[in-house]
Amino acid sequence: MERWFEKRRKNKILDIAYRQMTLALDTVNDLERAVKAAYTGDKEETKTTIERLFRVEEEIDNLRRTVFEELTKGSLPSQDREDIMHLVKRLDVMADHVKDSARSILILIDVDIPTELWKAFTDMSSGLVRCAAVLRESLRYLGEDPSEARAMSEKVEDEENKVDKLYLEIKSLF
Repeated sequence: MERWFEKRRKNKILDIAYRQMTLALDTVNDLERAVKAAYTGDKEETKTTIERLFRVEEEIDNLRRTVFEELTKGSLPSQDREDIMHLVKRLDVMADHVKDSARSILILIDVDIPTELWKAFTDMSSGLVRCAAVLRESLRYLGEDPSEARAMSEKVEDEENKVDKLYLEIKSLF
């Protein structure tokens, strides 16, 4: 009976963590939608999308806290507990960065920004979406095929490098 409760608690934690991870990765999609709306000059769509992103980021914070609380209960091995905590925390930090980027967009939509710059922002946000998609795939393989997860993590790095190059290009446009 005790093992059944332990397994159930572990599944509950993993379900909450997976929901938090999914939402964190989805914020990148909202950021891309906001950038594209800003690029086309649709201020209302930009603001609506960013408001939704802010609400989702709050839910991500709440889920992170819930995961941490659940990890203090039960008897998960310490290494598993730490791994889950680090993953959830890092994805929360990523969502925080996305939220910060969205705040910048809110400021920029009221400023006259050259089309070339908005196009570069759009390209970079599309790169972030590709990176998040590969990361999501890598996370999916964690429980199924660790070697494939490792290979996918290298693809994540490749996508990150592409986004970094776009970021440098944007800086040069300033």
